[in-house]
Amino acid sequence: MRCGRLPLLEDRTCAICQGDVGFPNVRKAAQLEERRALASRVLSVRRNARAAGATRELRRLWRFASDAETIFNRKLITLQEWITGPSPFFFGFHHDQVHGLRPALDKYERMRIAVESTVNPGCYQHLNTAAVGGAGPGLVHYGPYRVVLDPNTIAHRASIFEKNPFIFCADKSILVGEESPVGYRAEYSRKGALALAKLGDLVSPGMTDAQLWSLVMDDAAGARQDCDFIEAHIYGPIHRDSIVSVRGPRPKKKADRAIWQEIKDHLAARGVPVRETL
Repeated sequence: MRCGRLPLLEDRTCAICQGDVGFPNVRKAAQLEERRALASRVLSVRRNARAAGATRELRRLWRFASDAETIFNRKLITLQEWITGPSPFFFGFHHDQVHGLRPALDKYERMRIAVESTVNPGCYQHLNTAAVGGAGPGLVHYGPYRVVLDPNTIAHRASIFEKNPFIFCADKSILVGEESPVGYRAEYSRKGALALAKLGDLVSPGMTDAQLWSLVMDDAAGARQDCDFIEAHIYGPIHRDSIVSVRGPRPKKKADRAIWQEIKDHLAARGVPVRETL
């Protein structure tokens, strides 16, 4: 910084000169210790794949994950609010909670704050969570409407995390407030490396493209509350002009079909393709 101060990890701007220090979640993912720990995990996976004769399949997994889309799944009403409402921005759970837009916190939501602040201390409240996935329906537990985000609007402010923080903290026996272990996050551009570290030992010779994609995101598991997937943590609100496509079912109820038609009309006016499923 021009003032000579070293920024704290959670800083978005310098407290003294107000210089831009970068997005804290991305800076954390880019730390040398994080990169080294992730590289060590990837090296181990590559050795195992070579011994098993699955090197080509591992390369395909890396390519699929590197090219994977970043997706939201939304319910019809929340999608309508985002697409047709007065504000063009999507704000996540923490923003709504801080601004009194949610009722009293239930047990799950209190736990969510605890684990997310453990995984992303100092900046968790500014992050929106999306999923890294392929062409399937996505995480339908969160809603049947699959929204794909434009990487040009999010890549520079997004970090990638191995899995849902609930599952991660439980798997690693991490107590709330403890330091999260390194090597389980990456910058957006390194989605492939994180996928190899997480999933590479599940690859076997002869796996099809569909089988490899299902490792990145299991469409069947996406219907469960405890579904496991690679997360994208996006700093700040998401503008509706970040949407590049939407896919979802034609509603059965007449009133819902009217809402869906309104959403489709708004998206069509901005040139966003919509695919309606049965």
